[in-house]
Amino acid sequence: RTLFPYTTLFRSEHHIAKISSARHAFAVTSGMGALDVIFRLLKPGDEIIAGNDLYGGSNRLLTYLKTHNGIITHHVSTTEPSTLLPFLTSPTSNVAMVLLETPTNPLLQIADIAAISALVHQHRPDAIVVVDNTMMSPYLQRPLEHGADLVYDSGTKYLSGHHDLMAGVISCNREDIAKVRPLILHSS
Repeated sequence: RTLFPYTTLFRSEHHIAKISSARHAFAVTSGMGALDVIFRLLKPGDEIIAGNDLYGGSNRLLTYLKTHNGIITHHVSTTEPSTLLPFLTSPTSNVAMVLLETPTNPLLQIADIAAISALVHQHRPDAIVVVDNTMMSPYLQRPLEHGADLVYDSGTKYLSGHHDLMAGVISCNREDIAKVRPLILHSS
């Protein structure tokens, strides 16, 4: 009996990985919990490039990171990939992550995941491209297939379909990110 929840969790992670075209998937308590876990990959002084139309909770978490961790966020319109170039090419910037939401919430703006991922990997090979895929779910969009490094979904919304689930999922193909998972999840 005591193994049932863990078995179910691991099976769910396996299925999420399959439908996301990922090698690894991790379940957490919520979509915001997933984003918090992802942000634990950053360190003070790192910079994030993020869209200018993000879910309100994401914006509040970015503000918290700036105030308490010294992580700076540059908000740009992600509908045009070239808007990221000044930050990606600046010798004084310390861009460690690009956070995309596509389509965005609430304005439904679309980012070209493939074009932005290519730019980021060309100019900042160590930076991580993260996509909030909540509005599409892996059924309709699989950002890892377009060059993203890390994807998260709020299972509470479209992934569940019934709004009777409280969960978040993170998926990736990168071994280096997957290996830090136990350290990140147990550091809180």
